[in-house]
Amino acid sequence: ADYHVLQDEPASGGNGNRRRKRNSGNIEPTTRSIVRRIETWAFTGSYDPNDKTAYTSTRASQSLYFINEDDWIDYVIRFQNTGTDTAFNIVVTDTLPSSLDPATISLVTASHQHTWNVQGQGTMKFIFPNILLPDSNVNEPASNGYVMYRIKGLDSNTDPTAINNTAYIYFDLNAPVQTNT
Repeated sequence: ADYHVLQDEPASGGNGNRRRKRNSGNIEPTTRSIVRRIETWAFTGSYDPNDKTAYTSTRASQSLYFINEDDWIDYVIRFQNTGTDTAFNIVVTDTLPSSLDPATISLVTASHQHTWNVQGQGTMKFIFPNILLPDSNVNEPASNGYVMYRIKGLDSNTDPTAINNTAYIYFDLNAPVQTNT
């Protein structure tokens, strides 16, 4: 039995556009074969493994902090060396919005040895000296790292409070990689 599948696939360049493509062939029939129309959708685009995720203590929202319900906001900043050589030093900076209380910062865990401090009006700085993070082409699993901390919102925040926050990741002397907000 002949089959024809009409599917959309990305246009060249990986820009998220799609084009129609027809696939044809022949299936040898058997007594128990069932042929169904199959559609395949391929989505392409860049993927940035460097990101920041927030979780409220109630897990009710990733974007809203509820004053009378949430005690903490847990932040995870993930980074990956997708360059072409080993990263020797990594610095992560995170300027806290005015709706968070820098006096309540508590480090939870990190993937590698580091130091950290809070500067000025709430700019956190995580320093991973001599981390020797291999590039993802050489050793993908070992090319990843993270830092996790928790913080409380101010009691003066209205309920609910939307909190937007972005971190910057510096691999050696390269320009920073900005995380999502």
